[in-house]
Amino acid sequence: MIITTHRCEGVLDPRTEQQISFDEAIASGIINQKEGTYVNTRTRETMPIQMAMNAGKIKVIIAHYCTS
Repeated sequence: MIITTHRCEGVLDPRTEQQISFDEAIASGIINQKEGTYVNTRTRETMPIQMAMNAGKIKVIIAHYCTS
């Protein structure tokens, strides 16, 4: 069986264009966990987290593990 995990390396803060932690992004309203969205706090535009990952707004490391 192959298990896939995701680890967040950082989130782009649209106000500063700097990378911040996932926890900081939640606290500042950039990540809306309830809706599963990334929020551009300057424009108020939202996008699904997967789309934000694909656009480079959320940096993740994806690891695949084989189990026996």
